[in-house]
Amino acid sequence: MPSTAESWGCPSTASSVRAPSAAPSTSWAAASWRSRAVPRNRPSPAVGLWLQVADVRAAYEELVAAGVEVDRPPVKEPWGLVEMWLTDPDGTRIAVVEVPSDHPLRYRP
Repeated sequence: MPSTAESWGCPSTASSVRAPSAAPSTSWAAASWRSRAVPRNRPSPAVGLWLQVADVRAAYEELVAAGVEVDRPPVKEPWGLVEMWLTDPDGTRIAVVEVPSDHPLRYRP
């Protein structure tokens, strides 16, 4: 069974690791990166931001007043967080989240 590193196309032992060369196109890292690269005109779907704020409704009002297009206004989710979603100009999804005072994430023993 391959190791995690091997399954990602990385060498599995220290003896197989090569120092960076002047010609990065010959290194395993450069080849691996190129094969998985996302075109620069769109963000990777794996990238997103999760921003926690004290009052998501106040953040919503401030963003709307500044002319920001909000994809989804604040909604209390079934898991108890209040979330608002927007997308930056490059297409990266951003969740703006409020953790209510009675939510288990606020529990401090």
